[in-house]
Amino acid sequence: MRRFTWSILLCSMTSVLMSMEGGNTLSVQQHNDATWQPHAHPATVERHLTAFTRPVAEMALASEVSGKIITIEVAAGDRITDADPIVSLDQRQAEAAVSNAQAGVREAQAQLLLARAELALTRREQEWWQAELQRVQALVAEQRAPAREADELRYRRDSAQLRQQAASQRHAAAQAILERAQAALDEAVIHYDRHHLQGPQGWIVAERLSETGSVVSPGQSILALVDVRHLELPLTLSTKELEALRKHDSIPIQVAGQRIAGQLQRVDPRFDPHTRKRRAWLRFDARDIPDAGGGIEAQVRLRVPDDAGGVRIPKRFAYQDMEQWLVVDQDGVQHPIMPLRTEGDGAWLIVEGSSLPDRLTLHIPQIQRDQQ
Repeated sequence: MRRFTWSILLCSMTSVLMSMEGGNTLSVQQHNDATWQPHAHPATVERHLTAFTRPVAEMALASEVSGKIITIEVAAGDRITDADPIVSLDQRQAEAAVSNAQAGVREAQAQLLLARAELALTRREQEWWQAELQRVQALVAEQRAPAREADELRYRRDSAQLRQQAASQRHAAAQAILERAQAALDEAVIHYDRHHLQGPQGWIVAERLSETGSVVSPGQSILALVDVRHLELPLTLSTKELEALRKHDSIPIQVAGQRIAGQLQRVDPRFDPHTRKRRAWLRFDARDIPDAGGGIEAQVRLRVPDDAGGVRIPKRFAYQDMEQWLVVDQDGVQHPIMPLRTEGDGAWLIVEGSSLPDRLTLHIPQIQRDQQ
């Protein structure tokens, strides 16, 4: 009968601990080892932390240029789903500037072609006079032509070289003019594009700050946008709470009827001198939360060391002799304990730690092994 009762107790203990792990509590997991070190497992209490969500990021979509708003393609509450412009300003003046810049580029290209043709012509002329000079110099050397003829050809060759140099400079100037015209066109196109405003995909329009027909100036906000694909949960934590939170890579958060895994995103290095607490922010994926946004109540439950002290001992490591609770160490020595309270439907004993030697290792008593 006692064996059957103890089996029920063990099943109850396992069920309670699995329930704690499946819920939102960050707790110490069950240990099924044959030994137990009480001082490595201080008693804990559960803390319920409640806060309200807020968007991870928000921004104001503002105009970089002045102009009249022609269209606003989104309304408050809409999600930006593509890269198409969501706000358009009057672009007629910008279009004219682009057309003027395009004409300047075409003109500069034509001037460059003329300069290139002139350079080729002067180069060919210089090569021709150089060849003539060499031919006449050979005749002069054979005394078949007067030296004056060679001097005249040398003058023509040198003049052609100077004209070629001048043509080369005009070609370089035409190239620079084309580059400047292209830069002016690029600038005009950029100015034109600034009349069409895009928003980051996935963000939500929180508010329309301007309406169609309004005239805006550079820097004036038109739409308020928020990113609610991820949400933050600001918490104010004590040192023990922060230490307990940092021990877990994944932190269960109960929000909008769902259990969602969050991560500790950042911690404010400053603290409140009155409460001696610090601000910390959890972040979690909110894409599966209906109507995600700021102001949703969320809760985090975690276990922190008990200020009253004590250590945790699984009940299977203790037994009761009359009115006295006892545990057995690795050498078979019995140690009396005084349970302060129980947890997990009696599966855990919370014991005053100072009553036990340091570095004590417990073994399951023989009486418990017999009952199992």
